[in-house]
Amino acid sequence: MQQLHAVDWGLLIGYFALTLVVGVLMTRTASKSLEHYFLANRSLPWPLLGIAGMTSWFDMTGTMIITAFLFLLGPRGLYVEFRGGAVLILAFMLVYTGKWHRRSGCMTFAEWMRYRFGSGRGAEVLRIVTAVSFVFGNIAGLAYLVRGCSLFMGQLLPWPSQYTTIAVVSLTALYTVMAGFYGVVLTDLLQGVIIIVACVIVAVMSWALVPDAASFGAIAERVTGNAGWLGSLPSWKTPLPDGFDQYEFLFIMAGFYLLRNVLFGMGSSGAENRYFGARSDRDCGMQSLLQGITVAFRWPMMMGFAVMGILLVARLFPDTEVFAQAKELIRSVYPAVTEAGWHDLTSQIAGRPEAYPADLTAGLASVLGSDWASKLPLVSFRGTIAPEQILPTVLLTQIPAGLKGLLLVAMFAAMMSTFTTNTNMMSALVVRDLYQAFFRPAAGNRELIAMSWLATAGIAGGCLAMGFAADSINDIWGWIIMGL
Repeated sequence: MQQLHAVDWGLLIGYFALTLVVGVLMTRTASKSLEHYFLANRSLPWPLLGIAGMTSWFDMTGTMIITAFLFLLGPRGLYVEFRGGAVLILAFMLVYTGKWHRRSGCMTFAEWMRYRFGSGRGAEVLRIVTAVSFVFGNIAGLAYLVRGCSLFMGQLLPWPSQYTTIAVVSLTALYTVMAGFYGVVLTDLLQGVIIIVACVIVAVMSWALVPDAASFGAIAERVTGNAGWLGSLPSWKTPLPDGFDQYEFLFIMAGFYLLRNVLFGMGSSGAENRYFGARSDRDCGMQSLLQGITVAFRWPMMMGFAVMGILLVARLFPDTEVFAQAKELIRSVYPAVTEAGWHDLTSQIAGRPEAYPADLTAGLASVLGSDWASKLPLVSFRGTIAPEQILPTVLLTQIPAGLKGLLLVAMFAAMMSTFTTNTNMMSALVVRDLYQAFFRPAAGNRELIAMSWLATAGIAGGCLAMGFAADSINDIWGWIIMGL
């Protein structure tokens, strides 16, 4: 278990304290009305909305999983992000769809369906179906975020990752409840600056480590077993380890994701609250442009983490057979462990070895070496490298103190901004399109704000339960794709 320096802890504690202060300060303003709470009274300037859009798409879990694909596939891993991270939708939002949403005067995407199709019975049914499907779909999306946070926390802290993840999610939900959309956007500005700085740092560090393309490609091929690691064109079939084999037909998957995102972009973005709350048509286009430019910084960061991961694994594991040996040792002592519980178990063994059988820790030391505790999180349930652990392992072992704290803040900022934005949007759907529209049309402002707090609590509980039940990040993404 890697220990954090006091400077790193100071940066983390200061960041969390600052977000809570902003939440407290914005509580009174956010509670004035639903317009204030969910759309900041349609008064925020486009630079704030553009940066908020960037941070909401720059999530911790997505960054971890795409780093894993880049680690496994090399440049071809970029094609996997046609499933959403390529921000193709922004082109449509910039040209016309963003203005279309703003001019409607609506508060939510489901309400916009009524504006778009009229007030008849069919439109009302469509409004309900849209609200319900978006809420449940986005709970799955936040479960994806929770699972990534759990994997990250397992390496960061010596306590069970479920408890620390619950604490972080609860803190984020509390902040969202207090500050509404005002707080979401204001803290996103700070988070966005930190994230962009972190992206530049990681890209520069990794660039300095690579001697030349040919020699690095040879190292990558040995580490991953992928003979075409340096290739940039998607092939019909790409060999991948167990758990990622659904992406072996990479060309077909990339084409499907590309088509889906183009079709989806013609009608909506899935993040309309920033467009519903824009001050003018021009602001809709400008925030889309800024969001597209700034979210591009994510790619050099993910490439950088993948490069550093390749070099780290090459140095730590000259013999990749030890992954299977370590797995068998653990399974011999804990035969009932599931894939969903594997990471918690290995993290606890690495963090508190004195609490586990001496024969097990001695066996792991003989297989993995004297520094087995730092290597164990990279051993997967299937006896191979755990690619989803590449980013946190690199961050915690290869980054110096102080700078490590800044990058950790950037990762938590990415997680929290995604959570706050999506939770704010989902609670608006619950309150505006279900509770107020069909159950309590005459409800007062205090009642509606209270319902938004309850909705946020329910959403947080649902995504925690679903996230902890999943075997891996990639497993949850499979659920989301099936839903689509």
